[in-house]
Amino acid sequence: MKKALVSFTAVTLAGVSLPAATLTLAPVADTTLQSAYAGNNVGGDSSLWIGARRQGGVARGLFRFDLSSVPAGSTINSVSLTLSVTRTPSGGVNSIFDLHRVTESWGEGNNGGTGAGTPADANETSWNNRLSPGTPWTTPGGSFAPAVSASRSIGGDGSYAFTSTAGLVSDVQSWVNNPSGNFGWGLISRSENTPTSIRRFGARTGGSAAPSLLINYTPVPEPGTLALVAFGGLGLWFAWRRRQM
Repeated sequence: MKKALVSFTAVTLAGVSLPAATLTLAPVADTTLQSAYAGNNVGGDSSLWIGARRQGGVARGLFRFDLSSVPAGSTINSVSLTLSVTRTPSGGVNSIFDLHRVTESWGEGNNGGTGAGTPADANETSWNNRLSPGTPWTTPGGSFAPAVSASRSIGGDGSYAFTSTAGLVSDVQSWVNNPSGNFGWGLISRSENTPTSIRRFGARTGGSAAPSLLINYTPVPEPGTLALVAFGGLGLWFAWRRRQM
């Protein structure tokens, strides 16, 4: 399992440097939802299949990241998600892919099988059920917020970054503030009804092609730091007052 990577820069407030951190995360869960195999789970595959199949049917991807490394109360400054296309169908149609916040819990599962998967076991997700066998999605194919959090045009094989947007920042901020509501994102092709818009993306078990989430945040200052800020501000005020005398 990849470890979270954190680096620090500085934000200055009243002459006191406060640490701003950059955190890199890998998913803790991801899977494919396939309408052509509506009762199957694909959580153990090294690829995520997203778009419209040449043979018919729609595929969507789900990702979830553990944000517990971000200190409670932090302010999220920017968020970007990098995905890698590992296979493009011959004559594949280019498409815009949208990230939507998932609104219900789901179970990754560990079934594989070239994108088709195998029948979902207990508490595993599929196109029909978010938790098999008897807890369906509100709508088959996943429950998503209607707003698009970020978009990216996807062509052939390679790495693609969904750069920071207000939607991505808002999603991550809400999950840091309320971890129980973190169900991750779904990735959907806008051309999912057009055959060959499907792409294979590296899943979390896909090695160097695995998804990567980059978060820049400013943590809440420690009480001692706040005291320094207060004293620094007070000193500036006295200096200003003396200049006025």
